[in-house]
Amino acid sequence: MTHKELTKLAIRWLRKQRNHTVISEMVSLASEVPDAIGWKEGISTLIECKTSRSDFLKDLKKYFRIRPESGMGRYRYYMCPNVLIHEDELPEKWGLLYVMENTDIMCVTGAVNYSNPFEKHAYHQFSEFNYGAEMIHLCSALRRKK
Repeated sequence: MTHKELTKLAIRWLRKQRNHTVISEMVSLASEVPDAIGWKEGISTLIECKTSRSDFLKDLKKYFRIRPESGMGRYRYYMCPNVLIHEDELPEKWGLLYVMENTDIMCVTGAVNYSNPFEKHAYHQFSEFNYGAEMIHLCSALRRKK
């Protein structure tokens, strides 16, 4: 499975979770370039797509992974082909989405049904995240729509 295919599935998953605004692989002035990020009622969900273990291990060393308050996404997930990443390898509070051979997406861990995210799934929610970077990203997307 290619990174592009995974990203398309991430977008589809975010929309299925009723994220009304979804952006993928857009470069902006923000330091982070999410593979896919969506917003539902002002709450952000970030998905990083990984097709190889080496890419995942490299990603863990990024500044905004080491300092999670600098990263985007109130909710954060890795998406990968089935069992490429194991739950015990995840950074704290991250969710994990497996893409099965038939392209069904299975949530291994994380807050899938976050109808009231401030009460449910508090463990998987980042209380500190880079809201400013998200706004830069959204504003950049709006400018490009003109």
